[in-house]
Amino acid sequence: MKKIKKIFKYILGFISLVVLVFFSFGILTPSIDYDTKIAVSKSAETSFKTFTDVMKLSDWVPGFKGVKLLSGQQLVVGTTIEVTVEQEGKTYVLLQEITGIKENELVEFTLSNNMLSNDCKIRFEKFADHTDIIASDHIQGKNIFWRALFAMDQSRFKKQSAEMYARLKNVIEKSN
Repeated sequence: MKKIKKIFKYILGFISLVVLVFFSFGILTPSIDYDTKIAVSKSAETSFKTFTDVMKLSDWVPGFKGVKLLSGQQLVVGTTIEVTVEQEGKTYVLLQEITGIKENELVEFTLSNNMLSNDCKIRFEKFADHTDIIASDHIQGKNIFWRALFAMDQSRFKKQSAEMYARLKNVIEKSN
């Protein structure tokens, strides 16, 4: 009986340690920040127009299912949109609020749901022969569990973003 109690204490101690380490990620890394950059061989005007074209979102946003305008008008600060995506068999509904816009130069918005808040800033930098599109993301989990999970999985966020913007590049370069 003493041996079983001792084994149980070790197992309980190990589980407690794993839980403590997991949640410490959420405390030490409350948010993740990363940039994604692509160079597109089209003008900033064409790049911006394609990026903001709701009809083309399914061409470059993986799992995109649809959008629903909740308030405001397209491409106006304060506009709120419901965005539905499906990833790994699960449907996610996010609220998108446009927080900044400058035609052909900048789109800023916040995406949020019960798990996260993502402040995103997309810049369109003009050059003679191309446009750089730079997306800066600041993601914060809504509680310590999500913050810990996102901190441990931030490479997946970066990879998904890189894949999505590579798809956007292809869509823009095929457009007129």
